[in-house]
Amino acid sequence: MNSQNSSPEQEALHTIYPGPVLILAGPGTGKTHSLALRIKWLVEEQSVSPDEITVITFTAEAALNLRRRLNDEEKPDVFMPRDKQPSQISTMHSLGLQIITNNLNGLGLSSTFRVIDSDGLRRLLFEDAAQLVGVNRERGRQVSDLKQKSTQLDEKHELYSIARSYDAILRACNSIDFDDQIILACQLLTNNASLLSEHQKRARHLLIDEYQDINLHQFQFIRLLTGTSAEGLFAVGDDDQSIYSFRGGSPEYVRGFREHFGDKATVCSMPHCRRCPPRVLKGALAIVAAHNADRSPVKLAPTFENSDETPIYIHDLPSEKKEAEIVAAICSKVTPSHDVLILVPHLNFAKSILSALRRQRVSYDCRAII
Repeated sequence: MNSQNSSPEQEALHTIYPGPVLILAGPGTGKTHSLALRIKWLVEEQSVSPDEITVITFTAEAALNLRRRLNDEEKPDVFMPRDKQPSQISTMHSLGLQIITNNLNGLGLSSTFRVIDSDGLRRLLFEDAAQLVGVNRERGRQVSDLKQKSTQLDEKHELYSIARSYDAILRACNSIDFDDQIILACQLLTNNASLLSEHQKRARHLLIDEYQDINLHQFQFIRLLTGTSAEGLFAVGDDDQSIYSFRGGSPEYVRGFREHFGDKATVCSMPHCRRCPPRVLKGALAIVAAHNADRSPVKLAPTFENSDETPIYIHDLPSEKKEAEIVAAICSKVTPSHDVLILVPHLNFAKSILSALRRQRVSYDCRAII
């Protein structure tokens, strides 16, 4: 079993081979840059064909960002001519959709099928499925939640008939849902040896971003792509930043990396933060450590490029209205010379803040990022 811890001077983590390799990289440590370095190293120094490299990001924006880095001639450490870059840099769901689109036989779909990505419509269809099999619509919502969290229902499960009814509705409408992009791709790869071999060759070097947010179905997809040998697997992630539990994402795939991939697995720490002020990151890590005793033990204490010691202020306020007033007052003081980022759990929490910002005549752009 291999175990490495990096330091600020250790800049060659992207050259570790053979794998599987997991880089534990905290906020601002350069996860995307590490992927770009890995790609360039594989192609230019290891003579790996770009057609044998598959890169999976968690969001479409992250895929575009990685592509921009590789195209940026002002970053010579990662710049690559377009014809030397991997063609497959995408989200996992996009890759799954490609596999489905090119292999529709046996799925009950035509070439004009659609992907239902509306959570509201999906939940409604699950409720309809429950009603069709003669049970309460609430049971349909339960199955919707179970599927979203990657819970697998076998034929003996009391809710299995609802899941089957839901699938029948989708196929009758020539549709699949968001999660089916992974589930059906796994089904196709499992049942078609030649198709599996084809995609394993394309993923001989499989690079994965945000590994802490994968769920069970995505992990199964990864194992199918890596096959019996995971020498080319290179993943970056941080179990402290796992935020997709509502979709079944789990930091346990980071913590169990060695267990999943055996004695040849290498887990490294990349602790040097180039973005966050020390007090901000240390404060965040102190909260995580206090509430999560299971976090990965491999990590080194962070080091910092930014020496700003601006303190963290905590406002303990009696009401949502008062909170909004304080936020707006702070924004009013520093804008427009500075940008301010306000994070809320859900856009509904932003209503009072937006009203307060308008009263202070502070311009804003409000959007959902998940």
